[in-house]
Amino acid sequence: MEAKKMSTVFLIGLALFPIDATLNPAVARFFSPEPGVRCNSSARVCYVRGAPSIRMTYLYFGERAARQLRRDLRRQQERRRYTHRMLYPEPA
Repeated sequence: MEAKKMSTVFLIGLALFPIDATLNPAVARFFSPEPGVRCNSSARVCYVRGAPSIRMTYLYFGERAARQLRRDLRRQQERRRYTHRMLYPEPA
């Protein structure tokens, strides 16, 4: 009986994890398509050695995502502050 409860709780937690990952930026979905490049599929931004890369973002997420990143970087530079999309992960 106890094992059945444990497996039910585990399955519920497993089912809820994707929901938490989309709502919690700390659990954002990162992937590394090539050495030195990390991409955040939630924010649709790629980073090279920890810095946002318009070129890699374009390559993996398309023109629209690259344009948005370019705008975000320009705004960040003008205002000298971070936007909500700009998360700088540790270099891979």
